[in-house]
Amino acid sequence: MVALIAAPNSYEGKFIRTHGFLCLEIEGDAVYLREEDYRHGLTKNSFALRLSKQQEQFKSLSLKYVLIEGTEYAKGGTQESETPSLALLRHALFSYGEVL
Repeated sequence: MVALIAAPNSYEGKFIRTHGFLCLEIEGDAVYLREEDYRHGLTKNSFALRLSKQQEQFKSLSLKYVLIEGTEYAKGGTQESETPSLALLRHALFSYGEVL
């Protein structure tokens, strides 16, 4: 996750697997490096998530640590956005030491 945040252009269009603190909100869906980053609004330590309608089932995992897989877009997948984003493919609840 740190490498993705530090150099998102290096991962442009590539399949990645990482873990972080998931936040699904009306204002925008994102995965943060740590829960504290979310609580303090440190968006520089996050990636936006692009969820399909079918993926709205993930809402039960909001505000939890998750293991995620997807394709990374350094420019958010659009010309207008400068926020890196991740097109989510798969997820799992994550606990340090084991995947639940």
